[in-house]
Parts: sequence; C-alpha cells; structure tokens
Amino acid sequence: MAIFFYFLVLINPGYVPKQRNFMGLLERLLDEKFYLDYVCVYCENLRPENASHCNFCHRCVEKFDHHCNFVNNCLGYRNHKYFLFFLVFFFVYMSSIVVHTINSFVIFTGVNNCTLSNITEPPTKECSVSIPELVLQCYLLAVIVMHSPMVLLQLKS
Repeated sequence: MAIFFYFLVLINPGYVPKQRNFMGLLERLLDEKFYLDYVCVYCENLRPENASHCNFCHRCVEKFDHHCNFVNNCLGYRNHKYFLFFLVFFFVYMSSIVVHTINSFVIFTGVNNCTLSNITEPPTKECSVSIPELVLQCYLLAVIVMHSPMVLLQLKS
C-alpha cells in the first residue's frame, strides 16, 4: 500500500507541457481553423482534446479524473492505475484491522474466560490477547474510523 501511495505522490499524472510562445500558439490556431476548444484560458496553452485544467495545481492534465487531496496530486492517465490499486489495498487493510479488532474484543469479553495479562507476562493459551495488543488494535480501529470519511469523499468525486 505504501509503495502505491508513493507512486501516486511522486509520479507525474500527465501534465501537458507548457509552451511559452503565445504568439506562435495563436498562429497555429489560425492555421488549424481557429478551434478554441483546445486552448486552456488559464494556462494560455494548447492542450490535447482529452485534457482538463486542474484548479489546485494550476496545470492541464491529460485524461484528468480529479485532484485527490488525500495524496495531494492530480489523477491522470499516468497514475490512475496506481490510485485504483491503492484503494483496493487500503480497503483490504482497513477490513483486516476491523476483523482483528472484533476478534480481540470477542476473546477479551470472556468467551474463553480470559484475563488481561501485563506487558511482562505472556498471555495464556486460552486467551491470546494482551493489554498492548488490545490497545494497539483499538488505536488502529480509531484511525480507520477517522480516515474512512476522507476516503469515501475521494471515491465520490
């Protein structure tokens, strides 16, 4: 999951290279029957047909999907597949933490008549949940609860 996150953050999403010659751009448009659909008024740049302007990055991106605040980068044709892999692995990660936390609570609540063990004492065979383990799993569950709305908002856009 971390590898795909770094790919999302570091890979160029497909920015359209800026052309500094605006007069040359106008001459080219006049030669091509003056189609203004391919001119970005924000960048003053000629862009491909499938590109859109990102208001956060202030650049045009080919096959622009959206600007993801979670990874602080645009999603374009070069990094869209990494975004999908990242979402799949993030969902698997969140699901596994929820399952392990529920399992720990079931064991802890007395299904097997468990008692809490200290940090120095290893847990017994009947009870495999120690205090640090339970605290860590509760912390991870809280992190999931706090990050879920952000991920769901990214899926919506």
